[in-house]
Order: sequence, then structure tokens, then C-alpha cells
Amino acid sequence: MPPNLLIKGRNVLAVEVHQNGGSSSDMVFGAELVATVPCVIRDVALLKIDDATTWRYDRSGQELGTAWRERNFDDSKWPQGKALIADESTTTVEPIRTAISRFTDDGTYIQTFYFRGRFNFNGTIAGTKLKMRHVVDDGAIVYLSGKEIHRFGVAADAAVDSTTSFASHENIYEGPYDVPLALLLPGENVVAVEVHQNGGSSSDMVFGLEMVATVTDCGGSVEPPAKPAVLSVSRSGANLTISWTEGGTLQSADSVTGTWVDVNGASPQTVPTSSSAKFFRVLKK
Repeated sequence: MPPNLLIKGRNVLAVEVHQNGGSSSDMVFGAELVATVPCVIRDVALLKIDDATTWRYDRSGQELGTAWRERNFDDSKWPQGKALIADESTTTVEPIRTAISRFTDDGTYIQTFYFRGRFNFNGTIAGTKLKMRHVVDDGAIVYLSGKEIHRFGVAADAAVDSTTSFASHENIYEGPYDVPLALLLPGENVVAVEVHQNGGSSSDMVFGLEMVATVTDCGGSVEPPAKPAVLSVSRSGANLTISWTEGGTLQSADSVTGTWVDVNGASPQTVPTSSSAKFFRVLKK
């Protein structure tokens, strides 16, 4: 069927059924219409390194344990800034939008910085793919929904706390890396990141992270109408056999504009051809 004939909203399909001359012994009608809606694959930015995306961060130099990475952790008292968040004197791959010190206010060197970012996901999780990339100096561990999803600059099985040194690394984009879809939640999600320095003499600290969802949109939903009953009439000798599908009640009348009455019994029904003219229909209640 030509797609240019389809209109937005309600459409009507009209059909005329012709008999083969005046001696055809039966008439049957039924129709189904199926729409194949094309799918579109697109990327949705969940977290960006830009002037709009805000991160909460902690530079207290204290050991925060594990509670800080959970979705319901209260980070409202943490300062906030836009990435790149950094203490860096050389050229960076993105602008430093939030400059911070790698020392506490009393001059203590900070080994580990903590960051938390939020995003909302309102799409269909099934079939979605998640990827991320980051700009980190020196190393990092990333969490989604409180679960670790990525390590950079430290062994996968290494025990880590706020004093752990990570391998040295300069600020460049790394990735993209796959993110486990099982940790993506409908609604609000939290990405938590701990950035570690390479020992107690690192001259800089840089952080920024992007996360992208690749989603598949298969157009709008097509609501099919209720499947209609199919009424068929066939002749066998001196009898007509009337049958119908999809339930409903057979009704008859002496004329199209006459009074319709129920015909008792289920499909099929047999009517002698010698009886007076009758009209039949199926009523779905």
C-alpha cells in the first residue's frame, strides 16, 4: 500500500467485494493491515563536558568509605562545578571550567578527589547501549548506581582507599568504554567517580566525564482496531451455511432496515434456501 496515503491519526480502509456474476455460490470478506514502522538509532548525551553539566565534588582529603557512591547519598553540602574540574597549569583538551586546588585549605596534599553527577533516563532501557569516556589525571574508579563499572590506572583486583596511588597519566580523552546496561535505572541515575593522584607529589589533577546512551526509536505506536468478525456464506444443495469468526452473535432481519433479532446457536448456522429472503449480520457485544 502506498505510504503517502497514510495520514496522521485515524485512517479508514474501504473495500468493495464483487461477485462472479449472478450465480456465485458464496461470498467471503476479511482484511488485515499491518504497518512496518522504521527504526531510528540515535545518541543521547546523558553527561557532557560542557558549560551546562554540573558535578558535586569533595576535596576534603578525608576517607569517605563507600556511602558517598550510592544514589541516595546526600551531597547537597558539597561544592559544585562544571568540567573540566582541575588543578592544571598546562594546556588541557577541554577548557578548565572549575579551577580547584590539589591542596586542602590548611595546605595538606589531597591524594583522592570525589565527584558525583546526575542524569535522568526516560527512554526504553531494553536495547539501549551505554558508553562513556573521560579526561583524568592521574587515575580513577567510576561507579553507576553504587556499583563499580570502570577502573583506570589501577589493577582490577587492587584494594583501594583514599591513600592509594594510581599510575601517572596526563589529561587526554580515554575511551569510549562500554557501561553495563543492567545498572541503568529508569529516572534519576548517579555517576560517582574517585580520582586518585600518582603519589604525594603529582603536580596536577584533572577530571571530566561524558556518558552517552545509544537508543533505538521505532516510531510511534500503531494501535490496531479490534479484529473484526468475518461473516461467510456458502451454499450446499438446498441449504446455506452461515459461519463467522471472532465470537459475536448472529442476527437476522427480513430487510436491511427491519428489526434485527438474535439467532440462537454458535457458528455455523444452516438456513434452507427455500425460506423467505433474510439479511444477516454479526453483532459483537
